[in-house]
Amino acid sequence: MEYEVPVSVGISRKTALSIVGGFIILVVLAVAALTMIATVDFGYVGIILDPVTGSIWSVGEGPKYVLKLPWQILEQIYVGQETLDMWSSGGKTGEYPAINAFTSDGLEARVDITIQYHVDSAYAVDIFKRYPRMDWEDRTLAPVLRQIVRDIIADYKGTDTIPKRDEIAQKIAERFIEKLQEIGLNGIVIDNINLRNIDLPEQFKKALEAKLTAEQQKIQAEYERERIITLANATAMEQILKAKGEAEAQILKAEAEAKSKLIIANATKIQIQLITEAFGDPKYAVEYFKYLYLAEMAKSGAVIVIGEGGVTPLLSLPSKSG
Repeated sequence: MEYEVPVSVGISRKTALSIVGGFIILVVLAVAALTMIATVDFGYVGIILDPVTGSIWSVGEGPKYVLKLPWQILEQIYVGQETLDMWSSGGKTGEYPAINAFTSDGLEARVDITIQYHVDSAYAVDIFKRYPRMDWEDRTLAPVLRQIVRDIIADYKGTDTIPKRDEIAQKIAERFIEKLQEIGLNGIVIDNINLRNIDLPEQFKKALEAKLTAEQQKIQAEYERERIITLANATAMEQILKAKGEAEAQILKAEAEAKSKLIIANATKIQIQLITEAFGDPKYAVEYFKYLYLAEMAKSGAVIVIGEGGVTPLLSLPSKSG
């Protein structure tokens, strides 16, 4: 028969405490190691805060992993494009309601405006020191923009706010950027300012629309008048040029005919001189030209009646074919 003899292996209290203590230390080190690794997300700049030394510094833009001490804190500032909306419509509003302002003639206007901006990553630490709660829109951007819009609208009459909307928008953008530079907020870069709407009282808008319609009709009437005058002037000029052209053509034609007759007369004169010199008697030249005259009449198909006394045509009759 076999017997099993139980054997117990004892662990001293000191050894057990050492094992437990080592395990706890490993857990603490693992947790500490995990807290030393942090992530900076895409589109953000990482900022490390050290409460022990009181230091703040940037670790650059993400995405990236960064190492830090367990007691250090990682904050992130978004450096992509942000939008600040100030509008009201149908009982709804943007991030902030529309801006109520008064024109120079006392009309209340409601202005809808949107700005697009981004934080310059190079100024991330300065921005964070100035706005540790990252509330620069509530504390600075919205109040400054609201006041600038009110100041600029106050420089215009109600009738000018619509036709001069682009001019007003340009002034708002320029003054807003200047104001941010004056208060030292260089880290906020304004990308675009969109003056969406300037809403005036309904009764005034109807009167303004009627005024604009009348001005447009006046402009149209002026345009039509100028067009008619221009067409009339063009027609008159065309007729003058046409008459001048016809007159010049008649003059040229008359000059050409005169020159032609002069040439023929000179040629005839020379022929008479030659015949007279050849025959010694000018009557032969006269007979020669009578002959030419009869020959030309014969070409036209005319009937020539000659009297007994000579060759002078007494009557020229058209041919039957004529």
